[in-house]
Amino acid sequence: MKMFTKKDITKFYKGHEELIKETTVNWRIHSLIKKGVVQRIGGGRYSISNQKEFPTLINSAMMDAAALIQTQFPFLDFCIWDTLILNNLSQNQSNLSIIVIETEKDSCEAIFNLLQENEKNVYLNPSQEIFDRYVTNQKEVIVTTSLITEAPVKKQGDMTTITLEKLLVDLFCDRIVLSSYAGIEMRRIFKHAFLKYQINESTLLRYAARRGKKHEIEQFIKDSND
Repeated sequence: MKMFTKKDITKFYKGHEELIKETTVNWRIHSLIKKGVVQRIGGGRYSISNQKEFPTLINSAMMDAAALIQTQFPFLDFCIWDTLILNNLSQNQSNLSIIVIETEKDSCEAIFNLLQENEKNVYLNPSQEIFDRYVTNQKEVIVTTSLITEAPVKKQGDMTTITLEKLLVDLFCDRIVLSSYAGIEMRRIFKHAFLKYQINESTLLRYAARRGKKHEIEQFIKDSND
């Protein structure tokens, strides 16, 4: 993704109009953003807006689980998403659906118990051993875990689900649920994401900082894009 700053834009215009005013540059930037030619990516930087918005994945299994939780705990905030969303980015297409439900730490066990009572194939913060022994051989499972505060999520109808910025950071940090995407495949996913989809890098790095991985991810992004 080619990035540039307001200073770069001003320099470009001054190459054609030496006496151009700053207010005119600001207006032109605003106009380009409004027309969808340029997009803000945070940190005072911009890019040519040839990337698409990352698609949201909502399936029937997610809707069923969300409806059950919302009925029993109508005031509980939670984020729900399916690891199959990574098929939009990964070269290796997966058939394993892991529905991840993230909520405040004190509520994880309540959701786990509720889903178990309703005969769902659900795990609460599974260890690597449990994950390898039981989860990877399934076609569809649910994992409940705690939600990092200030995580970048988005509303989709009545549900709250994952953003691309959160997905990439979680992919980098997770060593259990998303472990099959480690190594070269993770580097491919990051490169593909930045080439094809709109990403707010400031939002991504702010969340990475919440997870204590800002500098590592910043360097990983640079290496992947290079």
